[in-house]
Amino acid sequence: MGMARLLGQLGLPPAPDAAMKLFQKVTSIFSLESPHPTYVYEVLLLGTLTVAKVDARNIVSLIPQVEAKADTALFKWFLCSAEGCFDKDEVLAVTIVDKATKKGLHSAEFAMGYYADVRIGGRKDLEAVRGWYARAAEHGNSDAPDRLAVLSG
Repeated sequence: MGMARLLGQLGLPPAPDAAMKLFQKVTSIFSLESPHPTYVYEVLLLGTLTVAKVDARNIVSLIPQVEAKADTALFKWFLCSAEGCFDKDEVLAVTIVDKATKKGLHSAEFAMGYYADVRIGGRKDLEAVRGWYARAAEHGNSDAPDRLAVLSG
């Protein structure tokens, strides 16, 4: 219901204040030890992930059910870490961003190209780098054409 109120879905008018109240209620009911997909999204949206230790396996198992916006936060967080919550995990970041590309998240396409370009989570694969940057460029990413030009020059 929180997402429906936030985004104006299910025939309801958008009501961000009501949505935030629902999100806060969900975060008080569920926990990272007993997560629900909406809980994961709410802690990302509310920015409260830093108050609890994260079991990465719980988060990754819920990725197919979480909104694309949350995927973006997850793959950035796991690439860099979150002090006091979880360590940097490049392999997990690549797993998350790969799943995000399969859901059509275009910023993840650029991230996959970048990861392959700088050897995050594996070896450098120029064919994959060009392919991901090309997809990102086709979908309007403004940085991708520059990266493709550098690779061609």
